[in-house]
Amino acid sequence: VFVIQELFSYILNHIFDKAEKSVPSILKIIRDKQIEKFYSIRESDEYKRFEYEYLRTYYGEDFFTELFSKEKIPVYTIQYDYEQDKGKKIDTIRYYDKLGNREGVEFSFDLSDHQGYKKNKYYLKYKWLVGKNIKASDRPGFMLDKLICNERGMIQFRAFVGTYAENVYSNHVLEYELYKLYRLYWKKKRPMEQLCQDSHIRNAMHVSALCGEKCAEQMKKSLESGEGRQSLLGVQMLVLIRKADDYTISIIERSKSVAVAPGRFQLVPSGGFEIFNESQTKYSTFEIEDNYSAGCAVFREYLEEIFGVGECEGTGTGSVKEMLNKDTRIRELEEMLSNGKAEFRFLGSVMDLAGLRHELSFVLVIHDEQYQENQFKGNEEGKSRKIISDVYLSDFENRKDIWKNLHGPSAAMWMLFKNSGLYEKLKNNM
Repeated sequence: VFVIQELFSYILNHIFDKAEKSVPSILKIIRDKQIEKFYSIRESDEYKRFEYEYLRTYYGEDFFTELFSKEKIPVYTIQYDYEQDKGKKIDTIRYYDKLGNREGVEFSFDLSDHQGYKKNKYYLKYKWLVGKNIKASDRPGFMLDKLICNERGMIQFRAFVGTYAENVYSNHVLEYELYKLYRLYWKKKRPMEQLCQDSHIRNAMHVSALCGEKCAEQMKKSLESGEGRQSLLGVQMLVLIRKADDYTISIIERSKSVAVAPGRFQLVPSGGFEIFNESQTKYSTFEIEDNYSAGCAVFREYLEEIFGVGECEGTGTGSVKEMLNKDTRIRELEEMLSNGKAEFRFLGSVMDLAGLRHELSFVLVIHDEQYQENQFKGNEEGKSRKIISDVYLSDFENRKDIWKNLHGPSAAMWMLFKNSGLYEKLKNNM
């Protein structure tokens, strides 16, 4: 019966996909209502409670992150081994190029080799809901192969080249599977353990860790790899800028028209670890390898989401060196890093267990109060394209209006920052 239902659903979605061009007005109404229902359910308190209980049942709280309030959130956190930087001066955004392990990485790209996601389970159903919010679906980026760690924490990552569409329909599709499980649970009140067994996509991603009992070490290895999926690495950064005797924090409320975490509060910049710009012909091996820089990726997002630079959204032209390293705002920052007016550090990686996407997390602290004189503006990912004003280091943890709806990876990055030693240093000097 299940196979017949899935086959019927697959055929129906094919019909809808083709019919959309001929009867757009009717299908648009149907589609908009389904999208509205999908997101309204996912944003409901009942669904959030379900998701939390599901992830706690599936992974156990040992893989959760504990916040300052002692609350635990379903985000897996791996701290960076700070001994790697001991006694070294971090004065360039490319300092952390060393994070990217190049051993065995193939820096070539042919789009025809990256279309297999169209055969994935739930592809058409999920595309029907989120497809119109997916931009630059064929742009290449760096997908997680594995995190390389020692006994003190993370030291490197290794990646492979894939596309944003592969990430969406092999990895983000987990949110649709969870949505389907929620509706099954809500209708038939099945036990959570049964729903975990029915999580076919998620189970395929953790096949090496599902050994019939709690295998924490195997699950840890699975979570630190890209096993069973094409998972685009993310980059994010906590930005603190001196203002009087405090520091402002760059944060936005995400708009409703984005594919990931619509309506949530998020520390910015944040985005995918993608190739810098669209190619008019084909991407060269040299160009792809030059983009294998987590620092460049996060500062590309910095220019886009803090200064509103549209050319950094992937629609500009030019290499990383021409578009980023020669940008006057980046050169100013590197001068500040060199003379001690700013600090730049890698904190580690965090991964929302619901979506299984690692986000390489940084912190940038600008001690020069004159930097506040710059005009900061967000992009279309933020509600009204605005960065929220008057959010400060001194009282951030008291902002319940933000924390009740803060995106999990942002909250986990904050905890990495608190545990880095830099937090206490700033608090003591305020």
